Amino acid sequence: MHRFLVNRLPAPGAPAELEEAEGHHAVKVLRLSPGHRVLALDGRGGAVWAELMPGRKPLRLSYLGPFENAPQRSLAPITVEMAVIKAAPFEWTIEKCVELGVRRFVPLLTAHSVVKTSGKGPEAFQRKWRFIATQALKQCGRLQEMEVAAPIELGSYLAIERATEAVPRVWCDESAAGQAGAVRVSATTFRNTMEGARILIGPEGGWSDSEKLLLSRSEHHPRVSLGPIVLRADTAAIYAVSILQAAWASGQKGP
Repeated sequence: MHRFLVNRLPAPGAPAELEEAEGHHAVKVLRLSPGHRVLALDGRGGAVWAELMPGRKPLRLSYLGPFENAPQRSLAPITVEMAVIKAAPFEWTIEKCVELGVRRFVPLLTAHSVVKTSGKGPEAFQRKWRFIATQALKQCGRLQEMEVAAPIELGSYLAIERATEAVPRVWCDESAAGQAGAVRVSATTFRNTMEGARILIGPEGGWSDSEKLLLSRSEHHPRVSLGPIVLRADTAAIYAVSILQAAWASGQKGP
């Protein structure tokens, strides 16, 4: 089954246009022809069956019928805030966060980040990461897009996010010996609030002393350990998300 993202779902008598990149992928990469049946997604949970219409630029989809599938369990309201690391593991992390149901992904620029975004500009990186997230969404069958923010400096981001202090954040630190484990903290987080949770992952060089001081100033941001073994940043992100997802699932009521 081929899936395509559209800004507006096709409806009876109202075809929807594919953006240029999606149309190119359909015709040039997948070699699909007019009349081919596809699934149109709006990235917000909506989906309908459609077919490719004759003509090009822009390629259009005509409505075929509703998409009847088992309803997806609501996604855990998890935000991953992660220091930008080298391209390959960072892009892999974005892909896996989509597959694990993360709602929002925020790339952070930290003291020990090795990737600099000043050359191409943050928007160029954001476009690339959004494309990776979109492809992962279509591959895994998820119906809601994961929001990918533009990269932002850690201190600036925390200052902007002060208004959302009610949403708990845990920040992982490989030197957090004796601190509470992420399993217990995350379970308590979802037991006390259904507003969501944020998990903060540092760079492979670790947090700087000034960043640790900044993060430790808020009682709403407990410092947690992911265990006695030092994990790569990409591994830490996926491990932490899995813990939070398990805590969310165990805290939900009903089927």
